Amino acid sequence: EGFEKIAVDQQFYINEDSKLVISFDKYEVAPGYMGVIEFVIPTEKIQEILAGNLYIR
Repeated sequence: EGFEKIAVDQQFYINEDSKLVISFDKYEVAPGYMGVIEFVIPTEKIQEILAGNLYIR
């Protein structure tokens, strides 16, 4: 079973560099010993779907 899309209730935050970070709990997408997995999403990949640039730059 592969990854298809981000869930509506997906955990995320905006980091200190104003970048979107998608976070997956331990065991959710990788072996447990790897802990929480986080992906920083490049702003240029989501720029056209952002409502504005107040929080994400």
